[in-house]
Amino acid sequence: RAVAKALLVSVKAGVYVSQIVHTGWTVMAEGYSGDRRGYYNVTSIREGIMKYDLLWKEYKNLPSFYPVGLMTDKYWQHNNSGQPGMAFSIDKYRNITKLNNW
Repeated sequence: RAVAKALLVSVKAGVYVSQIVHTGWTVMAEGYSGDRRGYYNVTSIREGIMKYDLLWKEYKNLPSFYPVGLMTDKYWQHNNSGQPGMAFSIDKYRNITKLNNW
């Protein structure tokens, strides 16, 4: 029974991570387009950031009892080479669109 529960949490965590990454890339693409154009689709970026934040909140509420545990915020702060990661980019566009609701 414990293995089945751990497997279920692992699958749910994988779904959340893929949704977080997809949403993050969508926000970054929209933001990059704004960087290039000189103006931003503020509504689209804000909606994406709100979805990103909600997914993170739900992800963090999953139990972390299975062997590999859940990824932490630190994972998203820097990429494998130590450069700023997805959270840095999301926060860049959060600040640009003045969506500071965390």
